[in-house]
Amino acid sequence: MAGDLTGVTLELLEEFTVSWSRGDNPDPRSVLARAPEQDRDDLRDLIDRFLRSQPAVGLTEDSLGLIRQIGLAAEGGSQPRDAAAPGEADMILERAKIEAQAIISQAREAVELAKRQAAEIVEQAHREARQHRVEVEGWADSVLSTLEVNLDKFLTATRRGRERLHDSQAESVEPQPADDVSAVLPGRRSQ
Repeated sequence: MAGDLTGVTLELLEEFTVSWSRGDNPDPRSVLARAPEQDRDDLRDLIDRFLRSQPAVGLTEDSLGLIRQIGLAAEGGSQPRDAAAPGEADMILERAKIEAQAIISQAREAVELAKRQAAEIVEQAHREARQHRVEVEGWADSVLSTLEVNLDKFLTATRRGRERLHDSQAESVEPQPADDVSAVLPGRRSQ
């Protein structure tokens, strides 16, 4: 069935299912209206199967009406049969109500499951965030510790260099002995 559908129809089906999955509650009638005539029945069946397999969220009167129409179409007609068969129409409507209640029940279960899963995902994300923070803080502490050691070495080397510089300046400025005046004053000879 799906292999015989046109690309446009498959795109419409994908658009509908993605929209439904996002929680947009798309109207299948608008999707069916845009499908090529030859694909509408197959697309209606695919949408019907998809909707039956998915948890419905907050069915509106329009949605319930659509379920009734799909149920009627599955019985062989798109409109209720003539007034001569009101019992049959009531039975179909009752069956659609029961199915809608089952879908609503499944939807509630799915929502609860989704809430639990979402809470677990959020908790896992918090655990991972805490773990990453601990790892990053450990890494930062390690980098800062290495920097501190290197700065201490640099400061020690700087102090030693300054001390040597001061020591060498002190040695070069020391006074010459007085008996060798010629070495200090140019042009004078010792006698």
